[in-house]
Amino acid sequence: VVLADSRDPLLEPPVFGPPLDVPPAGLTARIATSREQQRLEVQERLRAYDTATEFPRPEDKMTGSRSGLELVVRSRSLQELRDDLVEQASPRQRPCPPICVVSLMAVHITTEQRLQKLRHALRTIAEQQLPLPGGAELVVALSWYSPTPELATRVEACFEELLINPPAIGSSNTGRPNVPPTVAAASATARDSSEDQ
Repeated sequence: VVLADSRDPLLEPPVFGPPLDVPPAGLTARIATSREQQRLEVQERLRAYDTATEFPRPEDKMTGSRSGLELVVRSRSLQELRDDLVEQASPRQRPCPPICVVSLMAVHITTEQRLQKLRHALRTIAEQQLPLPGGAELVVALSWYSPTPELATRVEACFEELLINPPAIGSSNTGRPNVPPTVAAASATARDSSEDQ
């Protein structure tokens, strides 16, 4: 005979944490002053209405009667208490660390055509709308190779011309045909440059 285990997880009711209508610990104490102030203001407004000697009372033009005035006054008071609750219950905003978007490029420039394609790619990066949302910074990290000194000089001139805004935080010319440029090398260049800054 197999007896059902009374602790079978399929038979147990799910546990979701505290009910949503339970205020966080200490919240009631934090708004106690505001609540008391609102209560006194409601009392004062209604007392002023009840003891007024002018008939019809000025408030009657907007609210029609004492009941209407009480409804308006209590509604406004409740809205102010809600605003206080939201402010008190909201997590405190911590300053966000700066965000840096790094564009990693690994380029192998062996021909004039490739240099022109690189120039076009760098121009599109330079034309990005800055600053980025949230104040993020855009920088470019490069790992590149060019087989001839003349082409290497033109690549460096291209970087200097086009990577002013956003800046190039690092570029590394592998300088050897058997060590191709890689995104990993660009990433390492970016990491090294950011640690220096």
